[in-house]
Parts: sequence; structure tokens; C-alpha cells
Amino acid sequence: MGKRSLQASTEGMRKARLAFKRKGWTQEVLAGEVGLETRQPIWKFFAGKPVDRQVFYEICKLLEIEPEEILETSEAANTTPVNLSPTFSSPNAMVATTPCGSISKTRLILQEKIQHQCGTLRLLDIARPLALEDVYVDVNILEEISSQRWLEIKDLQKLKANDFDRFGLGKISQEPVVGLEIVVKYPKLMVLGKPGSGKTTFMQAIAINCSQGKILSDKLPIFISLKSFGEYYQNNSSVGLFGYIHQECLNCQISEPELANILQTGEGLILLDSLDEVSEENSNKIIAEINNFTNKFYKNKIIITCRIAAKSYKFKDFTEVEIADLSKQQITTFAYQWFVAAANTSFVQGKSLAEQFINKLELPENLQIRELATTPLLLSITCLVFHGLGDFPKLRFELYKQGIELLLVRWDETRGIKRDEIYRDLSLLHKIKLLSHIASACFVEDNYFFSETKVQLLIANYLQNLPQSPQDTDALLLDSQAILKAIEAQHGLLVERARGIYSFSHLTFQEYLTARDIVAQVDSHSLEKLVTHIHNKRWREVFLLTTGMLRSPNKLLELMKQQINNILFADSNSNFKSKLIEIFDWIVNKSEKITVSQHPAAVRAFYFSLALPYQHPLTHDQSLALRLDRNLAVNLAPQMSLDMALSHALAVALAITPDIFEQRLNAMRLAIELDYLLGNNEPLKNDLHDLHQQLPNINQNRETLKSWWVNNGNLWIQTLRTITIKYLQIGYDWQLNKQECKLLEQYWNANQLLIDCLNVEGNITSQVRKSIEDSLLLI
Repeated sequence: MGKRSLQASTEGMRKARLAFKRKGWTQEVLAGEVGLETRQPIWKFFAGKPVDRQVFYEICKLLEIEPEEILETSEAANTTPVNLSPTFSSPNAMVATTPCGSISKTRLILQEKIQHQCGTLRLLDIARPLALEDVYVDVNILEEISSQRWLEIKDLQKLKANDFDRFGLGKISQEPVVGLEIVVKYPKLMVLGKPGSGKTTFMQAIAINCSQGKILSDKLPIFISLKSFGEYYQNNSSVGLFGYIHQECLNCQISEPELANILQTGEGLILLDSLDEVSEENSNKIIAEINNFTNKFYKNKIIITCRIAAKSYKFKDFTEVEIADLSKQQITTFAYQWFVAAANTSFVQGKSLAEQFINKLELPENLQIRELATTPLLLSITCLVFHGLGDFPKLRFELYKQGIELLLVRWDETRGIKRDEIYRDLSLLHKIKLLSHIASACFVEDNYFFSETKVQLLIANYLQNLPQSPQDTDALLLDSQAILKAIEAQHGLLVERARGIYSFSHLTFQEYLTARDIVAQVDSHSLEKLVTHIHNKRWREVFLLTTGMLRSPNKLLELMKQQINNILFADSNSNFKSKLIEIFDWIVNKSEKITVSQHPAAVRAFYFSLALPYQHPLTHDQSLALRLDRNLAVNLAPQMSLDMALSHALAVALAITPDIFEQRLNAMRLAIELDYLLGNNEPLKNDLHDLHQQLPNINQNRETLKSWWVNNGNLWIQTLRTITIKYLQIGYDWQLNKQECKLLEQYWNANQLLIDCLNVEGNITSQVRKSIEDSLLLI
């Protein structure tokens, strides 16, 4: 008879942990999948402790591992298993060994304090503390600091938006490394990160893992908030960092000589969190204290965290690394954990919400929101908004506004942190106006990246128009330099991408702030300037945001409609204008013959795509028509179906070359087998049958078929074109050159943008909406 309980071996726990990590679950999620009411059996399973036989097998099934591969053998049954957490990544270098002697005893004494300090965390706008293990996502680390690279703006400007993931700088950034690997690798670490990147949470995770012997089992973790130490030091300057650590350890019954012995023998893991949160007046003194401490107790492993732009002093012997943005997998894991643990819902509801969130986030129209979700702070507020609304806001600028204000004010306020005096004197409104001024000025010049000098001049330009601002040029430039560093260090909205080269942290924020700058000084002139960019895809999001933010977007929409026609006629020669008149007359004539009830502009959009040359990227693209009338997807008029089918057949024929004729012959036959669409149109049916019969037998060899197309292909295509024109007035060759095709593509994209702006929720009058829709794709 089998044992009622089973346990995993040491190697088995490692395999189970890796399988668990691939799933991206929390222990609570796994418990719910198994059907358990508590996580205790799950914790026991990963701790190598005996669990119920059925539970053991069910966990293995869910993790997709064979139970026999991870079972503790009878010979090894008395071996004390290693306690590895599935939540944190633990490479072989981190495998814990059983601590002994004084380390083991002192760890047990400190464990309760570390659990109290680091076992929970608070997420913004969540009313209760959450267990660290329920929401923590492994941190990835970059071993090269972005802002210390020597690059030129032209190197960065070469990248297209999709090449650098809207500022992930994919082609330039290095591969990240798992955070806990870095902790083991380096004896002294300075961990840098943007605001809200998870620096403190990472330190808490290190402390918990170490206190439980999962990593660095020969070390004793001591977690110190440098903000708290700085405040204590202000009134107790005679007590240095060692004295403060001793004060923190008093409740743990560790005497001063015992603490000194631990540190002198290098048994400590000293975690000094948030150097950037030390007040400016105490900063130099605290740095000096840290230097004295690290020089005296140099044998210990020491880690310091700081915001990336707030660090100016370099500590001797410390390796500087940077917390990487969240990967796609990390975002997914965080979302599942947030909706299960933070949303205060049942497991089933939380899992369902998380799946909805991830699915919506992956949609193309939510690219800008997805871009923001690369730091835990902004991802958390995105989850919070989605949870409250059940969806992302229809007016996306509301979410961006919350993100900006969160970084500018709330994130520091919630933790009682006061920052730089010069920048603090600017009100929230002036900070937003200043950032909008920078964003707009650079965006108009097509600059995602800008030099330090450029941005300082823009700041100085804004400051000189404020009351009580220094008018001396040198003083203004000094203030602007201090403000730039403050924006970068305190809020992370401007980021140094390479030495002396800046950009906004997210392109989404630059687009939002540019739109805000337009709305703040809106008049007919500013809107006329905006619509000159209607053909430029870079401005698409700015148009959409501006439409949503304007109190009345009617004027903007009318100007957009006027500008769209200018795209085709502004610089066109008489020959192209004649072609345009012919093309649009044809579109109108074809559209007017469609008698079924379908949106007239949608029908015009349908025929516009059929008028384009077969090799044009928008040929047969019906996205614009479907934006105007979704019913076209399921209820296309018979005449439109036939027109599309024959237009497609002609495009297939025109794309064939002698070398590929053998491969495309069957497709060509199928393209003109249209009896199901022809109805009683016997003449057209007969002509297509005759054309079908002219095609050679598909069973002939490749060279024979190639020769047939060389000798007969052009005539066959011309016959097909003649038939389509004769019966359906489809298939005209308008003789458009590349430049003319490009202008038609710009015209198409501008109309698509205008329709999307009409669909933005806002105060658009029904009269303006109808007037624009009725005149779409008419010249």
C-alpha cells in the first residue's frame, strides 16, 4: 500500500520551481487550481515537506511534470530538503546550504524582524497591505547603465518606433539578467532604477530570501531604510550607521559586540534602501556615513538602491546596475497576481479579470497603454483603472493624465518625501505646462531625442515668462539645469538615454503632453498648424488625444476635412488632377449603382481600394470601409462581391511571372470560377468560361507551362481586363506613378484618421458629424 503523503526531493523541488515559474502563477493561484482552501499544502510542497498523496499528484499534473521525477527516494528520505521558494528565481549559484552555528541561531532571531519589515508591501490606492509573495514579480537587471553610453542623437533617431518598442530601445539595449543572479555575483552593488521600477520591493525580496536561507545562506540580512536613517541622524548625528543598525537590532536581542563580530567577519548582507529619499540637506552626511561603514566593514555584502538620475556620488568598489523594464511575461504575471491578490475578488473572478486585462492590453489600439505598463508603478495604476471600469477608458487621455500626476506628485506624497527646493516651488500646473512646452517643441521638430542643451534652453524659455523668475541669462540656465535633473530624478518623465541625450520616458507621455499644449492655447491658428501634419503617421495619436481633450472639436474636424483634399490637389500637376477627377468620378458612379442600404461613404471607400494598382499596399484593404459600416463584413451587396472577386482575379493574374506560373495556375483557375456570383449574367459567365478553357492543363511540366505564360500571358491578362471593364467597369489602369500612389495612400490614411477622430467620445455635434461623413471620399 502506498504512503498517504509524499514529498519532493531537493532536485525535484528545483524542477517543480522551474515549472511553476513558467506558469507565471502565485501560490494562491495554484491552490485555487488544485481546489484547496489555503496555500499551506502548496507551501509545504515547495518546501520539500510531506503533503497529501492526492494533492501531490494534482500539483504535478497542473505543473506538467511527472511525479516520479521529483519524488524523494527512500534512501534520501532523512535528508533535510532545501527550502526553495517558487516565487523567486534561484540559479544553481544560489542553492542554499544548511546554515550552522551562530549564523543559524542569529538568522532565526532576525527572521521575524525581516518578515515584519519586508514581508508585506503597499500598492498605490489599495487599502490593505499585501503579502510580498502574492504580488512580487522577479526583477531583471541591466549590467550596463543606459545613461552612461556614448551615443549620438543620429544613432538613436535612426530607430523607427517599432524597432525600439516605443522607447524600449530594443536594438541598443542589452539582454537583462535575473536580479537574484546579480545579487550573488557581485559583493557590492548599487542598484539604480526609474521611479516606480520596483527597487524597494526587490530589496525586500532579497531580504526575505536570505532570511529563509534560500540565497546567500552564509549571510545575515539587515534591511535599512536610508530615509529613516537620515531622519534619525538629523537629531542624533553622534550615532553613525553602525549605531543605527544596532538600535534596529535591539529588539532582536543582539548585543553591540555580537553585531560588531558579525560585521567584522563579513557575515552580513546589508541592504541600504532608497538613497534618493534622503533629504538634500543630509545627503552628503549620509553618503559619508555609508562610506565610513563600507570601509570599516568591507567584508560584508552590501547593496544600495537609488533612483537612476539622483545618483551623483560613486561609491568605491560598488558595481552599478540598472533595473530593466518589465518584459511581456512579467507584465502578464504581475497582472494575474494583482487581480487575484490586490483586487480583493475571489480567485475565479480575479483570474477572469486578469485574462480580460491581458487580452485587451494586447489589442493594437492599446499599444500606447501597453507602452506605459513597463514599470510596476504604472502597471499597477493601469490595473486599478481597468478594475474600476471593467475596461480601459474610452478617453485614453484620462489614464495618461493620472499617470503624469502620479509621477509628478502622488508617488512622493504617499511616502512623505520632499524633494528639491527649486523645482518644488513650481506648482503642479506649471510643472505640467513646462513638460508640455518641452514635449510640443520637440515633437513639432520630429525629435524623439534631444540634447541636454536643447532641453535646458526650452526650460529657460519657459521660466523667463514666469513672475519672480530671474531675468539674468546665466541664472536662468543654472536654474534650468537644476530643474532638468530634478524632473529626471524625481519623476522619471525625462530620461537620459545616452550621455547628454534625453527623451521622454514613454512616447505616449510626449504625445499626450503635446496634445495638452495644443489644447491649452487653442485657437484657429494653432488648429490650422496642427492639421498640416494630418498626413504624418507620427501625429496620429496627437490628433486623437486633442479631439478627446477639446471642449468642442468641431472646428478641428472641419479643418481636417479641408486639409485632406489639399493632400491631393495642393502640389499636383494638371495630368494627375485629370486622373484624380476620372478616378473619383468612377468611384461615385460605381457607388451610386449599389441600391442596397449600406453607408454611402463606406461604399465609396470600398471602391477606392479597388481603384488602386494591384501592387499598392492598400489594394483590397477594406479597413476604412469597415470603420464606416461594420455590416459590410457580413452583408456585402452581391454586385460589390462580384466586383471584388473579379478585381482580385485581375490582381492575381498581374502578379504572375513565368517562373511562378506553375505554382499560381490553380489559384488563377479558382479566381475566375465565379458562377456562384454571376446569377443570370450569361454573357459574362460564358466569357469567363472561355477564358478558363484557354488556360493550359495543370499536369504539364514546368517548362511547358512557363513557355505558355511567356507566349500567351499578356494577351490572356488583357482579355480578362477587357471582360471586367466591359461588364462591370472594373479593372481600369489609371497609369499612376509612385509619387501619385504615395499621395493616394496619404489621402487614405488621413481619411482613416478623420473617421477615428469622429469616433472619439466627445462633444461633436450631429450636424458636423453628418456633414463630414456625407462628404468623405468626395472631391
